[in-house]
Amino acid sequence: AHHRGEAPSRPQGRPAPPPVCSPGAGLSRGGLHPEARGPESASSPGSWGGAREAMPAKKAPNFERVVRDLSRLPGNKQCADCPEKLPQYANLTFNTFVCTKCSGIHRSLQHKIKGVSMSIFTEEEAKALKRGGNERCNARYLARYNPRDYPPPNPNDVNALRDFIAKKYTERRWYSDAVADPAPEETKAAPVNRQASRSSVSSQGS
Repeated sequence: AHHRGEAPSRPQGRPAPPPVCSPGAGLSRGGLHPEARGPESASSPGSWGGAREAMPAKKAPNFERVVRDLSRLPGNKQCADCPEKLPQYANLTFNTFVCTKCSGIHRSLQHKIKGVSMSIFTEEEAKALKRGGNERCNARYLARYNPRDYPPPNPNDVNALRDFIAKKYTERRWYSDAVADPAPEETKAAPVNRQASRSSVSSQGS
């Protein structure tokens, strides 16, 4: 017998019943708690609670297109070594664009040549071609060139082309580094201009 209000005593030796849980308590939609499924299943893409949207892959830069665009610039539309138009090869030794015949002569001189439309270019090669170009190269290698003394070679005369390229690059017959880079030249020109202005002032005063 027990008093009113007291819970009936459990018979000795009988195990206690399991606690009653509400349906779905402690369970995820996958049927198990994320901790019970382990770290891989809890954080793997596509699982509940760990799903993440896939980030789009970053598009690799197309340096071949950069080189093609450089070859179409006005200063590069003529071969660096002859009057041939629309050169299709890049001379990576001098960072210029040359025609088919001149590219073959440069190859025979162990200069690095790549086809503009059929080769793979690295970022360093594209940057070098952008810094260089036919006009900048010729400003150095043809700085003292006079067409009256040595006419430009005929693109159809391979021997004349070979002789001209050898004189231009191997012998450096017309080379001058005084105009190698426009930026340093501007820096060097400033003192010369000031000196010239002082000379003009003194001449006016005399």
